This record gives sequence, structure tokens and C-alpha cells, in this order.
Amino acid sequence: MHDVIENDDNLPGQAGLPVASLVARVTIKRHIRDMDPSHESGGSDAKILGDIEGRQWLTKAPNNPQGKRILANEYVAAAIAMRIGAPLQRGAVCVVPDDIAATMRLSSGAAWSAGDAFGSAFADGTKPYLNTMVAEIKNRDVLMASIAIDTWLSLHDSRQARVRDAAGGGYDVIPVDFGHCISPGNWLDLAGRPPIISLHDPNSWSMGATELGVAAVADAIEAVTDGEIEAIVGSIPEPWEVTGEERARLVTFLVGRRPGVIAALHMLAPGLP
Repeated sequence: MHDVIENDDNLPGQAGLPVASLVARVTIKRHIRDMDPSHESGGSDAKILGDIEGRQWLTKAPNNPQGKRILANEYVAAAIAMRIGAPLQRGAVCVVPDDIAATMRLSSGAAWSAGDAFGSAFADGTKPYLNTMVAEIKNRDVLMASIAIDTWLSLHDSRQARVRDAAGGGYDVIPVDFGHCISPGNWLDLAGRPPIISLHDPNSWSMGATELGVAAVADAIEAVTDGEIEAIVGSIPEPWEVTGEERARLVTFLVGRRPGVIAALHMLAPGLP
């Protein structure tokens, strides 16, 4: 059996989706393996776990070395990505039972905590993105949605990505690791963040995107309602210790920055209506 889940099909601008359809909730059945330091890295000390349906998730523990806030960051990014059709791996709250947690250790030697972890669908058959690949990117239009998410959430870390060989040559880019996309700390300072001036695109992935592709992303973001944003933020698991005040400020932050993201997309494609 092919023990991997990929992104579900999702049409940009598909409104009214329940949060449960944006971020899955799965029960973990087994520890598959630790990360391979030769080509897989990250400060969260993630592991690949399998759920009861046979799907594999790159999973970060509740007590990972970077803290619980990175789980909430990942959750918000994954939900918005599914909502607007961005090429991220599907996200899930991975419920790790006590008996499975007892079989695992973090690299520090600490026991893996049971309960709600965060997982991204394991991207099988991919390799790390290298800057030398930029001219051969084939999925630039859909990749604009990921650039927009980095801009909207105010990325606080370097942009990491994996690639898959595209049909006919070149590469399809899959951005990964959104643990620092809003902030690794609390969210009480969000009102002081600088406004959006342009898209956050340090890798120049937007070069060559079509106006039609940019328009689709702008329309998808514009279609996200305030209520959907409130539902996403409100559904962040309670064990991840996001306070009520932080949730309220995050909703205000995301709602307030949405027009700036759309305006930045229009700047990239001035022919848009």
C-alpha cells in the first residue's frame, strides 16, 4: 500500500468550508521513523508517524524544542492554504496516544508528550529546493498562493521548500515548515507589525507567474470571510496554549492584512481589474 497522503483537490475561492475539512484530525497508530539528518532537517525534532488509516505525517510534538506556538503557526497556515488552494502538504492535528508516545524520545532524551501534535502530510518522493532550480519552476501560478500566505502571516523565518520532478521536466515547488510564519512567541504584538508594502518573495518564485494565476489567488483571498478567519483561529487546539486575547488579536491581524495582500498581488499584475 502507498502509505502517503497528498493534498486533497481544492479549488481556489471555495467558500464556506468547515474547519474540519481544512485541517484533519487523525489518530496516530505507529512511529515510522525519525528524520534522516543527511537530507531532512529542522529544529522541531519532528518524526514521521503513521495514523490508523495508514497515512504518514511529518509530526511535531507538543513538547518539541521550539515550543507549542509553532504548532499553532503551522495550523493556521495549513488551514488558510487549504482554503485558498496553496500547494502545501495537508495539515493535521495528530493525536498521539500514551502507548505510542512512550515509544519515542526527542533528541534531548526527553519523552515525547502524548496528546495533540501537529503533522504535515509526508511529501514522499521529493528533494530539497535549491536556488539553482529557480529557472525550472513549473508551478509558479499556484505557488503564488504560498507567497501570499507568507506575506499575509508575516513570515518570521527563512522559506524552506521541497520539490518534485514535474511532468515534462523542471520542478514543482512545495513550501514546507510554517512553524515561524506568524511568530514563534506570543501574538500580543501583532498590531505593531509593519504594513504590507509588497509580496514577501525572497526566492523570486513569482517571476513568470501569469496575470490569470495571480488573479485567481487574489480572488481566493478576497473570498475568505471574516467568519472563516474567526473559525480557523477559534479552532486552534486548546492544549497549544493560545490565549483568548491572542486569538482575538490574531483575527484582527489577519482581517486587517487581507486587503494589503490583495493589493500587493495587484501590484505584481497591474493588468488585473
